[in-house]
Amino acid sequence: MPICTPGGSRVEEKIFVTVRVRPLSRKELSLKDQEAWECIDDNKIVFKMSSQDRSNSPSSYTFDRVFGPTCLTERVYEEGAKNVALSALTGINATIFAYGQTSSGKTFTMRGITENAVNDIYKHINNTPERDFTIKISAMEIYNEIVRDLLKPDSGGLRLLDDPERGTIVDKLEEETAKDSQHLRYLIGTCEAQRQVGETALNDNSSRSHQIIRLVMLLNFSFTLLYDVYNGYRKIRNNNILFYIFIPQTVESTLHENSDCVKSFVATLVSYSYWFNNTNFFVQCSIWAYKCFLQNFVDLAGSERAGQTHASGARLKEGCHINRSLLNLTTVIRTLR
Repeated sequence: MPICTPGGSRVEEKIFVTVRVRPLSRKELSLKDQEAWECIDDNKIVFKMSSQDRSNSPSSYTFDRVFGPTCLTERVYEEGAKNVALSALTGINATIFAYGQTSSGKTFTMRGITENAVNDIYKHINNTPERDFTIKISAMEIYNEIVRDLLKPDSGGLRLLDDPERGTIVDKLEEETAKDSQHLRYLIGTCEAQRQVGETALNDNSSRSHQIIRLVMLLNFSFTLLYDVYNGYRKIRNNNILFYIFIPQTVESTLHENSDCVKSFVATLVSYSYWFNNTNFFVQCSIWAYKCFLQNFVDLAGSERAGQTHASGARLKEGCHINRSLLNLTTVIRTLR
C-alpha cells in the first residue's frame, strides 16, 4: 500500500532490504586479509570466490540497496532508512533492524541511523508547531533468552504476556517521556551503555544480546463538539477530524489524510453538558484524542561460529542462544514473504 512520508516522498509499504559492506579493520589489514565482497552497482554484490567454488553456488546477490565500504552512515540512512523512519510519523508502525554476522558493523550502523532518525523526527516536530507531539521511549535487551529493561536494569528478568487487544507485550517494561531531543539522545545513550558486551577473537566489543529501542510518538488533539442526540449519531468535522458520536461516554474517531490511509485515534471524553429546546436535545462534549505511532530500532547480536570466535564458557553459551534466536527470526521472515 502506498504511503507518504512527511518529506513528501511516496513509498510503497513493504520490507526494504539493504546491505552494507564494511571496510577491513586494522586487525584484518595487519593479517593481510582480502575483501570477500564487491559491490557491482547500487543493487548487487558479488562474493569473490575461487573459480572452483564459483560453479557450485551463486556468487552474486541482489537487494533493494547496496552500500560499499566507502559509504558513510549518513548516506546509508538517507537512501536506505530515512523513508522507513519518517513513515512512522504518518501512522505506519515501522521497524529498522540490523542483521548479520558478528563483527560486521551492525551496532555502529544502527547508532548512526538512530541518531539521524531522532534528528529528522524532531525537525518534523519543530516544523509543525501547530501539532502537539509527545515522545516516549522504552528499551530492552534479550540476553541468554532473558528480557531485561535497559531503562531500569536492576528490575530483573521481565515476562512476556499475551494481551487480547495489544498482542504480545513485555510486562512492567519502563517507559519514559522525552523532554526534548537532547534528553532523548541521553536516554538512548544510557540504554546502549547498559547492554551486555564481551570480547571475542573477532571483536573486542561484541554485542552479546539483542537490543530493541522503541519510540512511541503521540499526536495529541482536543476538541469541543456539539451534536443532536434525537437525530441519531451525527458526523461532525473539525480540523480534518471526522468524529462518529454514539453516546456521551463513547467516542470513536478516524482521520483521513492526503496519504489515502485511514488512521485510528484513541479518544477520551473529558466532560460534557446537555440542554433541551422545543424540538431537540443537544450535547456538547470536550474530547481529548491522540494518535499513536511506533518506531522500533533493533540491533541484533551477530551470528557466530565458535571456531572463528574461539568462544568458550560464558561466551560459548551466549553464542548458542544468539544463533538459536536468529534461526527463529529467519523462520518468521520466511513465513512473512
